[in-house]
Amino acid sequence: MQDKKNKTVFWVEKIALMDILLFLVQSRFADIRVNYDRFQKYPLAARALYFLARAGLNKIFFPVELRLDRTDAEGCALNYRVEKELNDCIEGFFTEHIPQEPRRFKDTLKSYIAAVLQGKVIFLTMAASEINFKKAPAGENNVICLNSHPLNFLLRGFYRDRGLVIRRPVISMRYITFYFRPFYYLAYFLLCKSGNYKPKSNISDIKPAIWVEYYPGHIHASWIGKIRAQGFDVVNYFDRNDTQITSKTLKEIEGRSSKWIDAHFPSLIRISRLSFSDLKGLISVLFLTPFSRQAWLKTFRFEYNFLFLIYKSVFLRYKVKILIQHQECSWKQGVQALAVERAGGIMVGYHWSAFQYYMMSVENFPQHVYFAWGKMMGELLRKKDAAHRYILPSGIWSAVNGHGPERKNIFAENVDFVISVFDSEARYNLFQSPGSLSDFYLRVLNIVKDSPRLGCIIKSKQLCPQSLLALPMGKEIVGLVEMLRGQKRLAIFESFKSPLAAAQSSDLSVGYGINSACAIAATMGGRAAINWDCSGFKKHPFYKCPGQKVVFKTLDTLEEAILKASKGDKTIGDYSRWQKYVNYFGDHSGVDRVADFLESYMKESMNTGDPGHSLDFAVKKYLADNRVGVDFYQREDLWEDEQ
Repeated sequence: MQDKKNKTVFWVEKIALMDILLFLVQSRFADIRVNYDRFQKYPLAARALYFLARAGLNKIFFPVELRLDRTDAEGCALNYRVEKELNDCIEGFFTEHIPQEPRRFKDTLKSYIAAVLQGKVIFLTMAASEINFKKAPAGENNVICLNSHPLNFLLRGFYRDRGLVIRRPVISMRYITFYFRPFYYLAYFLLCKSGNYKPKSNISDIKPAIWVEYYPGHIHASWIGKIRAQGFDVVNYFDRNDTQITSKTLKEIEGRSSKWIDAHFPSLIRISRLSFSDLKGLISVLFLTPFSRQAWLKTFRFEYNFLFLIYKSVFLRYKVKILIQHQECSWKQGVQALAVERAGGIMVGYHWSAFQYYMMSVENFPQHVYFAWGKMMGELLRKKDAAHRYILPSGIWSAVNGHGPERKNIFAENVDFVISVFDSEARYNLFQSPGSLSDFYLRVLNIVKDSPRLGCIIKSKQLCPQSLLALPMGKEIVGLVEMLRGQKRLAIFESFKSPLAAAQSSDLSVGYGINSACAIAATMGGRAAINWDCSGFKKHPFYKCPGQKVVFKTLDTLEEAILKASKGDKTIGDYSRWQKYVNYFGDHSGVDRVADFLESYMKESMNTGDPGHSLDFAVKKYLADNRVGVDFYQREDLWEDEQ
């Protein structure tokens, strides 16, 4: 029983009804305060808190709004701490418990554990930051309450040594059902294999194929139109929860003369050629090995091996020679990479945005070949020690050529300097928050408002201005937008348009965060571009260049840069120093290069039947055809150590 004289403050990750009941009982015997994350509540708990408030009985429960968009004492992003502690926690477990496991298995397991624990580590970091920020009074104890999960023990041990107390939660149904996953897979397998099933697909004649994960608008597979398929197919496979098969999507795919197949989980099992007897080895391992303290690891190992067998069988059946998927944070891509290799193929990967830091435990990068925009991304992968066999420079491929409308058709005659504004994702428990995005828009729009010769193009990732209205100070922001539109000094470009369209209609691009669109505007569009580093990513390569005028730490210095650029200062937003680092070839042909590589590999693979030789051949040809210099591979230590 706790001493009433010593107050205990509980920080609850996601409050549940059972938590409320237990805390109410505990409050009868101890002096406690319960700080719960106001953005994370179970529905029944939210109702209970509402009724307690109405009855005047919620004197111990307090909603808190925690923040990750803070910096530490050295001015560095709090997110660095999240990634470092997550990495150290997982690597510590590997060193102590599974040092002999193969690299591939550990990389995939690391991605899996990180996906489970990342949100919890973010909550721990935000809560610890808030505790330090508020400077708790002497005698007040702080206890962290995390949602129940079998992997919580990793965090309890890790943070115990760092002076942070994590309470054991009540075991939940989610905790229990975790251990039934193997039985769920086995039952699902039996159900899917019973009866006849015709695959949902337009593949009539199975040929060697490139399988690319379907994404609406095929933005991540714009190379498809460049492929001259001779004797092989390009197949769009559906496996994402957000990409269901509809008549609209099939019309789009078949309009490009492409093939498609349903690879969602039920269908994936049905189109595999596995029988129950093929799973005997997995089942014997599951039931005959001792039930140990690390039963969760046995559960994961079963899922890993089960999915490997399914994927391998499907890839063999459909002659998949190249696999391309776009779920960067999915641990299953590690299984897919191994499966396609054992089926006689390779996995190819590429990125569609600029990264702000390299330590990302949740991202596995298991591809055999990875295309990087430029040297900055290439060095990031090497710094992270990603397990690619080859890293190749492609240049930026993810933005098609964009031509914006003529300025005289958009703006009033008195406007002679136009800035294009690019935002980015902002949400609670991210290093970019709705609050900082609101501050960004207010500052930039007020700069334009106060300078009659300035015009502005907003190129948002969301529907605009509806998304702006949802921000803190949203009404004020939208008011400024409508006022400037009325004066013909502001235009809004649709979210689906290329960043190049906005950049080419402006003189200066201004980005929220270290922004990919600014990199595209500068290195593909030849426009000046600047960024507001709202998060504190001081270890980014841009900061290694003394006197750089590309990224700014405060809104005041950003405003000063905008005004200087509007008066003719050409040093503002000058990316020339970073051209090859961001967009290695400095052109718009990244898509063509990726397509040429895929085609070369497929032709050689079909001629020889040897995936290892074909990969080496295609890489050698790519390097020669594109005259890739040794400079791309010379190490420069662009990324500061984030440890």
